[in-house]
Amino acid sequence: MARANYNYDQRYLLTLTGRVDGSSRFGAANQYGYFPSVALAWNVSNESFFTPTTLLNDLRVRLSWGKVGQTGINPYRTQGLASRTAFNFGDTPAFGFKPNQIRNDELKWETTTSLNLGIQFDMFNSRIVTEIDLYRANTTDLLLQRAIPTTSGFNSVLENVGATRNTGIEASVRTINVASNDFGGFQWSSNFNVAYNKEEIVELFGGAEDDVGNQWFIGQPINVYYDHEKVGIWQSNEAELAATYGQRPGEIKVRDVTGSGSITGDDRVILGQQQPKWQGGFGNQFSYRNFDLSVFLVGRFGSMIVSGIHDGGTNQLAGRYNNVRLDYWTPDNPTNEAPQPRADLERSVYNSTQRYFNGDFVRVRTIGLSYTLAPNIAQSVLGLQSLRFYVNAENPYIFSPYVQKHGGVDPETSTSNNTPAQWTLQFGINLSL
Repeated sequence: MARANYNYDQRYLLTLTGRVDGSSRFGAANQYGYFPSVALAWNVSNESFFTPTTLLNDLRVRLSWGKVGQTGINPYRTQGLASRTAFNFGDTPAFGFKPNQIRNDELKWETTTSLNLGIQFDMFNSRIVTEIDLYRANTTDLLLQRAIPTTSGFNSVLENVGATRNTGIEASVRTINVASNDFGGFQWSSNFNVAYNKEEIVELFGGAEDDVGNQWFIGQPINVYYDHEKVGIWQSNEAELAATYGQRPGEIKVRDVTGSGSITGDDRVILGQQQPKWQGGFGNQFSYRNFDLSVFLVGRFGSMIVSGIHDGGTNQLAGRYNNVRLDYWTPDNPTNEAPQPRADLERSVYNSTQRYFNGDFVRVRTIGLSYTLAPNIAQSVLGLQSLRFYVNAENPYIFSPYVQKHGGVDPETSTSNNTPAQWTLQFGINLSL
């Protein structure tokens, strides 16, 4: 790795970086990658024509371009591996080995090339500091598991499958709302950040065709939910129309996208994406004399979650396990929320369409309150250098259309597990002898 920095008159700054990385996780011909970068910064505040004012007292602009490599795969993924298996050797049980991974000598570095334009400006004697960044990141040679027909003996193979593009904006604002000399020692500061990102696949296997089997679509994010779209429940007055689709009242009705009069795989649509389009945070810190209070909120918007507790047999009422409380369809309750409960698995079609929900949420991440005993009291009365009492609440509140209506899984962690929203309360004492 090599880096060179140049600073001209505290106005113009240049950084050049070049690095060569090697990894034995890739094939012998592709183990090394070269990743250069260049960054320019212009301190406008130090120019002779810039005159600081109360409204604008500092201004900086920066531009950067660079490449980084990704080795996010386990060792030996280029090798053909075997795993132990059991079989009968005549009439005798025995152990042997079977292939469990397809060899791929062509695996190489996943590379992201980024262009970033940023600006920072301070206002009102730096009581408001704002940073804004615009970026575009192009990633090539994506390292992904590609599903293949199981008749090959394998479910998937790791390959460099295509390219994606991420375009977005990030902004942060730090403010001193009330300084200690404004109102008798009371202080209040805030920080706010927001980010928008648009992810899209631009190429797959050297072309611009969708890979429906892997649910990868040109112009869409990598992780999307692709399924039939539930539009309600077949009602009693729709019995004749439902029969043309091989269904009957009380069963899930999905959209006939093609208009063919029957539901096939071609009627599946992209319902939403796993990653949020927007996310941000808002924090506030207060202090007055010996008291300190901090509150931090986070939010995510534009994503979809999958609720495992609303999938599969949640409406079977088979008598072997508890069921989710749902507004079931019955002839006397013509709801469109949940189908009529049946233990007949053959009649329970399109159950997967019940598991998709709006993933938007705003969460109070932390609330912290502390009191620091006056130093003279801590030292003279208790013989301590310092004494501080505190209480912290983590994730005490969440505001989510899914949680408020269904009270189910945590929308922040639903992509990896199905745990409900939970919070913790912590009490503590910090002391120094």
